[in-house]
Amino acid sequence: MYLRAFAVNKYQSLTLGIDATNLRQGGGLQHILALLSRFDPLLDGFERIVLWAPSATLDCLPNTPWLVKNHDPVFERGFIRRGLWQWRKLPEAARSAGVDLLFVPGGSAPGGFQPLVVMFQNLLPFDPSAFRLMAPSVWQQGRLRLLHWIYKRGLRRASGLIFLSEFAKGRILSSVHDVTAPDIVIPHGIDAQFKPAQRIWREVGADPAVPFRILYVSSIDFYKHPWQVVEAVAALRQSTGWPLKLILAGPATESRAMSRLRASMRLHDPEGLFIEYLGELPHADMPALYASADLAVFASSCENLPMIVLEKMAMGLPIACAEYPAMRALLGEDAAWFDPASSASIAEALHALISDPVRRANISQRNLSKTAAYDWQRVTRETFAFLRSRVG
Repeated sequence: MYLRAFAVNKYQSLTLGIDATNLRQGGGLQHILALLSRFDPLLDGFERIVLWAPSATLDCLPNTPWLVKNHDPVFERGFIRRGLWQWRKLPEAARSAGVDLLFVPGGSAPGGFQPLVVMFQNLLPFDPSAFRLMAPSVWQQGRLRLLHWIYKRGLRRASGLIFLSEFAKGRILSSVHDVTAPDIVIPHGIDAQFKPAQRIWREVGADPAVPFRILYVSSIDFYKHPWQVVEAVAALRQSTGWPLKLILAGPATESRAMSRLRASMRLHDPEGLFIEYLGELPHADMPALYASADLAVFASSCENLPMIVLEKMAMGLPIACAEYPAMRALLGEDAAWFDPASSASIAEALHALISDPVRRANISQRNLSKTAAYDWQRVTRETFAFLRSRVG
């Protein structure tokens, strides 16, 4: 009892500010929602949290005495407008709210406020190969270059840095050599709703009326290579006669990439017989989607620690994956690896898994055992402990 009273007295006046103005979808949004849903003022050492976020994000959070929700219409605007608000208005807003520490889980740290902890979830601005992949979009290239400059300033100004993986830490810090802030690696967690599905490791084609379902969940962008996956599945169907079905799901974050995907779908499956694009789905719908699939494919050529892959591992899905250092560090040998820019390489990896039910079962079991390391309770306690350590 004394220890609990001491914790309250020691930290009762601390206020944490969180800038979530650029968290609208994907792993970044799910990460902050998971932290806030598990926050405990007594355990985590902050009496109050002041949050700036889009209305959709705020709507996902319950009203609690310790959470102060702030919204501005500019949060629903584009990247430039939000960024200007961060730099011009957020520092003063944080001071007016009595914030003792500002936490920026989106990586783009504003000027004019200290102490500041920055979390890096987007690795694209630190990957030179991503700039080449974005070549069809001048806007995307310019955005990445601007983000690279903003993130580097944040690295130098921060009082503390949080990375999702050792790979990301090494890649990001190697681009800036005068960083002195303490850092820590804290990964995503996995929600309890993602549990192993009851699976039958069946031979493909045993029942021609039941298609073998290949699932690719990801945003639609150039570096995600969805059209190569479409071409690979179409080629594999033609060469083997297997009853394969490809299901794609995820937001269309780049309009030109979405146009290219639809063109590829029309070319390889003009009647819509074996390729289906579901669009963006609510996070609550994902467990059922994963449970319905026989195999997962992930063809992104730039990643940090994708929550999508963690969830697939937790659901027991065998994975064919793009060869990338961050993914190798996560999956090890427990995937079928391919070059995401080559549809032939993707088809070869898919063939290796689809034709071998025993290998699929073994990969599923070994990846499932790895997911115990991604616990949201532990992630929450470690995150707030590090934030508290950077106050003052």
